[in-house]
Amino acid sequence: MSKNSEYVICPLCGATVPKAEIQKYGYCETCRLLIEALTAKS
Repeated sequence: MSKNSEYVICPLCGATVPKAEIQKYGYCETCRLLIEALTAKS
C-alpha cells in the first residue's frame, strides 16, 4: 500500500480506507469479505 494514496470513508461501515479499495467494490475490503461470507451458499 502506497503512503501517498488518498483515503475515503466506507459508506457501509464508516472505516477510513484507501480510495482504490472503494473504487474497486464500492465499499471496503472488510465489508466485501463480510458480504461474501453472509451471501455464500454453503
